[in-house]
Amino acid sequence: ISQSSLIKIIKRKIYPHTVIINIPISIIQLFIGERSLILNNKIILNAEKLNDTGFSCKYNTVEQVLDKK
Repeated sequence: ISQSSLIKIIKRKIYPHTVIINIPISIIQLFIGERSLILNNKIILNAEKLNDTGFSCKYNTVEQVLDKK
C-alpha cells in the first residue's frame, strides 16, 4: 500500500468531508528541508513475503482495520 492510497482510504473511512490538497514537494522542501524526504519516499509496502512464510494477520486489509474502530 502506498502513502497516497493509505491517505485516501483513511479519508473515505474516517474523514469523508476532508479535502486533500496536493502540495508540490518543492514547497514542502522550502519549509522543512531534508525532512521532506520522508514524505516523498515512494515506498510501497507489500506483505507477500510474510504471507509466503505462513504469517497470518488478524485483518487482511487497511479497510478492515479502520472498520473495527
